[in-house]
Amino acid sequence: MPLHRRTPAAIASLVLLTMAIATIAGCPQPNGYTTRPAFPQADFEFMDGMHWIPGDPSHALVLTQRGVIWRVNTSDPAEEPAIFLDLRDRLIPQSGGEEGLLGLAFSPDYDNGGRFYVHFTGEGDVPIRPDGQARKSVISRFTAAGATADPRSEQILLELRQPHSNHNGGALAFGPDGYLYVAFGDGGSGGDPDGNGQNLGTLLGKILRIDVSGAGYAVPPDNPFVGTPGARPEIWAYGLRNPWRIAFDRANGALWAADVGKGRSRRSTSS
Repeated sequence: MPLHRRTPAAIASLVLLTMAIATIAGCPQPNGYTTRPAFPQADFEFMDGMHWIPGDPSHALVLTQRGVIWRVNTSDPAEEPAIFLDLRDRLIPQSGGEEGLLGLAFSPDYDNGGRFYVHFTGEGDVPIRPDGQARKSVISRFTAAGATADPRSEQILLELRQPHSNHNGGALAFGPDGYLYVAFGDGGSGGDPDGNGQNLGTLLGKILRIDVSGAGYAVPPDNPFVGTPGARPEIWAYGLRNPWRIAFDRANGALWAADVGKGRSRRSTSS
């Protein structure tokens, strides 16, 4: 599936993540150095993310796919983790596989307002699958106060109906431009049977670029498809299968996307 020319061609390397997981697990390493458990008091079942808290070099948030966000002390690993936010009641029942709590991003002004954003799979209103299960992706904003976040502070910014239980995407990241980038998969099944990746009329299979500085969200006027008939103006890049992680290069501001392939290795190029 070709990518639009505005889509970054580079695919993120997972080498550093693999090394970090190996270190935390205490796996033996070559070259004479040793490892130790990073958090001996913690057992993060279904961990799918770790984010250092802005302005607090001693603490980080650990995401778990089943909906709990833990706050851990990185300076004193003997301290037991504490629940920062529990979203289990918002997730789709029996979430797992590629569904659940999938992404988190701190607002650029988190130090002042405590705002952060999460990406999760919730239960939808209209069943659109043969099994009768309705599902949707949700982008919500919460506000933290001290060491915890108030679940009542939720502001739902965007909901997207999901036709299948896989390819949810899930990544969130703020760019150097201050806008929030949101990654959605193509909707699932296999081989994109509905053609969502190439359909500019849906947000599935896309990376969005939105302005969340206000109460809801707005579309930046210089987004590439603003004014294009039939296209969703939130779209920044399309033609993606399942971009489960994205990150911005600190050196040059380029966006790296970890997009899951199928069946064989493939290097995408711009066209």
